[in-house]
Amino acid sequence: MLAIKKDIEKLLQTRSNELFFTLLFAEIVSNYRCGDTLRELFMTHLVRMPGSLRSILRGLKERLGMLTIDFPITTSKYAEFLCYLRGAELIDAQFFESLK
Repeated sequence: MLAIKKDIEKLLQTRSNELFFTLLFAEIVSNYRCGDTLRELFMTHLVRMPGSLRSILRGLKERLGMLTIDFPITTSKYAEFLCYLRGAELIDAQFFESLK
């Protein structure tokens, strides 16, 4: 897991943080097999959040309908992911409510 973290940190230094986290969050909420593992990786090792977390999460909410077409589990995993972010105090209550 540590090797993966180093690879990801290297990637973050060379590419857009916003793009990386947008794709990561989409995988967390739509991937049935490894979504939970990616969420744990994020919560444990990648919590260093980009400044644009709010815009990334708003964009994810807007794309939720599209993701749900191909990945029906997305709706429940999205709600679960928001609860994890709120529980870790990465988002405040007001923003949490706006994303529901």
